[in-house]
Amino acid sequence: MKANFSKKKMALAVSLGLVGAGFSNPALSAWNAGTMHNTPISAHILKISINENALDGAEKFVDAIADQGIGFLSDSNLSDQKRKSEFQKLLKNNFDMNTIARFALGRYWKTASQAQRDEYMKLFETMILNVYSSRFSEYKGEKLSVEGSRPEG
Repeated sequence: MKANFSKKKMALAVSLGLVGAGFSNPALSAWNAGTMHNTPISAHILKISINENALDGAEKFVDAIADQGIGFLSDSNLSDQKRKSEFQKLLKNNFDMNTIARFALGRYWKTASQAQRDEYMKLFETMILNVYSSRFSEYKGEKLSVEGSRPEG
């Protein structure tokens, strides 16, 4: 799924980790590429309906994450540590951090021992938290909205 963002909105989405991230959302798992041969037409109609619902669910999911992120970024009553804590909750509840970390490590994941993988996963999450939370002060009240989406493929 791709969303169309303005440059300012894209910067906010990147700073919140919404772009290029592995979302862990049941609505997105409804997407199914499938094949067209040897399948009754009714199955394809059902698939189209499911994909449209998945798109709507995906857009709502991204909007909800953006609203949550903007909420803690714009709350002047929160300390930096509390913002960081809220960001950590946002990551754990909405992003497949294991998949993102494995993707970032690439081919080296296969050659790492279990102990190395475990340590890497902890360090990766700490790095993400520290890098992005250090950018929270750059937030100047921009809004994020999903202007459209489409399935890839």
